[in-house]
Amino acid sequence: MLNFNFTNSINYFFDKKTILHTSPHPDDVTLGYLPYINWLLKNTRNKHNFLIMTSGSNAVRNSYLENILEKIKYNLLNNENNNFLEKKVINNLVDNIDNSKSILLTKIEELLENLKQNNVNAELEFLKGIIREAEEESVWNNFKISNKNVIAFRANFYRSKTEELSQDINNFYKFLLNINPDIITVAIDPKNSAPLTHYKTFKVIQNAVKLFSENLKKDLIIIGYRNVWCQFLPQEANIFFPVTNQDFDLLKKTFINCYKTQVDAMYPSSKYSGNFADIAVEIMKNNLINFNNKFSNKINYENIHGLCFLKQMNIKEFINLSLDY
Repeated sequence: MLNFNFTNSINYFFDKKTILHTSPHPDDVTLGYLPYINWLLKNTRNKHNFLIMTSGSNAVRNSYLENILEKIKYNLLNNENNNFLEKKVINNLVDNIDNSKSILLTKIEELLENLKQNNVNAELEFLKGIIREAEEESVWNNFKISNKNVIAFRANFYRSKTEELSQDINNFYKFLLNINPDIITVAIDPKNSAPLTHYKTFKVIQNAVKLFSENLKKDLIIIGYRNVWCQFLPQEANIFFPVTNQDFDLLKKTFINCYKTQVDAMYPSSKYSGNFADIAVEIMKNNLINFNNKFSNKINYENIHGLCFLKQMNIKEFINLSLDY
């Protein structure tokens, strides 16, 4: 029987720290280690920032954006109130929220016509990104995180569809100088196991962290995570965070209520079925099974139904980490 307290074993360095959670797309952090975040947030002396490297606009269906625009149109015509998401879209449709109703309606009709013609131009792509960024804000608002601490980085490599990362590396380095984090979380999926955005995000952060550490001589803690695309083997992780059924419920409810653009997105696998939150739960359950199979000491606490695998690294380990496989 494993007889140490999990939370005590990983708690000692998370006090009065600035923690930067980074995510290739909206929802990656949530799917990767929301139970761990929920526990970390209990210490109010830590400061949390959540950065999404890209808007994830590619994952928003035309039909979803069309429904949002139709709803805004209906609300305008019937003097109904718009919800948080609809207001975010309106704010990015016009320069001034007080613009006349007729101007806004004309703009919406133009966008709807483009969608019907399957002409998804840069403006429509931008609005898709706004929707996903708003979804991410809504998640952390539920945990009482201010919008100013939810950062949409809008990486150039994603918007411009380029392989060139130097601009993003420099911008992320400047961002690190600004917030001066003590701990950074990073998705560390092998290059060929997940969407390429994950790998590019890793390379941007890795190179920026190298510059940051060289100039500030600061000992950062890096915590690597994975989610539905690729999983750690037990021997690859060094943080094993216990997950309860209550944690599973929170993860599922958060995903369904906040990431509405992704609820119908199905995981492309013959091994799993269901939405991404369902898959994340199954992975954490399997982590517990794999842990018990790997190690002779068994986790057998009544309320533990899964494990979140994470990999803590120092600067040197992270900078030398290769994911080119």
